[in-house]
Amino acid sequence: MASLPLSGIRVVDYCWAVAGPVTAKYLAIMGAEVIKIESRARLDGGRLGNPFIEGKPGVNKSGYFATHSPSKMSIRLDISKPEAQALIRRLVETADIVSESFSTKVLREHNLHYDEMKKLKPDIIMISLTMQGQTGPFAHHVGFGRTLGGLAGVDNLTGWPNSNPAAPNQPYTDLIVPWFAVSAVIAALRHRSATGRGQYIDMSQLEASEHFLEPAILDYFVNGRSQKRVGNRTPGAAPHNVYPCRGFDRWVAIAVMSDAMWSSLCRAMGMPALAADERFATLLARKRHEEALDRIIGEWTQPQTVEEVVSKLREAGVSTGVVARGEDLHSDAQLRHRGHLRI
Repeated sequence: MASLPLSGIRVVDYCWAVAGPVTAKYLAIMGAEVIKIESRARLDGGRLGNPFIEGKPGVNKSGYFATHSPSKMSIRLDISKPEAQALIRRLVETADIVSESFSTKVLREHNLHYDEMKKLKPDIIMISLTMQGQTGPFAHHVGFGRTLGGLAGVDNLTGWPNSNPAAPNQPYTDLIVPWFAVSAVIAALRHRSATGRGQYIDMSQLEASEHFLEPAILDYFVNGRSQKRVGNRTPGAAPHNVYPCRGFDRWVAIAVMSDAMWSSLCRAMGMPALAADERFATLLARKRHEEALDRIIGEWTQPQTVEEVVSKLREAGVSTGVVARGEDLHSDAQLRHRGHLRI
């Protein structure tokens, strides 16, 4: 079997929580040997995340932790102790990459910062994944995904109009950052291969997280317009929402991206004349009357099962899908056919 792309690469991983561990996880998936270092005083907080094996909490029973830190070796050290620092230095001498997500002062206090690391291994690549980067007036601030979602502007755009800012159930920003971090590390490896020189990568999780908000940020910078919360709606489509179906907490997602698809939806609902109704005949008209539009569609979906609605709309060529719960994903025929789920 051909070797994986990062076979022979060793990573010393100081990261904890989500963004850093997931970055190292992807390096491990690509073949790198990852040695995870945890503090003896404070284990990775991800070990406290549910679900737990057999429903019983324990530091070695967390499915959350297992998802974010598979394929790694691990060791617990107290980096304030000289003997622990000596061991870390020995590891770095044999490593290709060091990843860390401490606050900006921690490694410098223990003389384990990049300038010291490259004395031990001149071509070492080191990536720091701090909340706001290593420089600037707020570089020393610490936080988690929940904090960062607010800082990046994600929460302000999430939720319903005239309601409090909401947030994704998962640490959205923590799951964006690794894609940028892994790309940066691979670029640094290519640079090292070409030049023999290592690099220090200062990864601001805030800056990476704002990448997917660029249209909203640009709208303000260019037009002075601050975008607002719109729930499930979007400017370029209508209807674009989730609608109730028969049964407890069952919903269907429908996204109509063109007037032709709107006509198909009307026929599938048994209301072909609705397509020509002046309130709904064009996208602009549908956007102006979106409350009435959502009410009509919801009244049609409500008496039916979500499976019935999805079947009718897919047959008509309308973009739709079940709002999936855990049991839906577990039994999803498409995911199982492709071997994505093996439990």
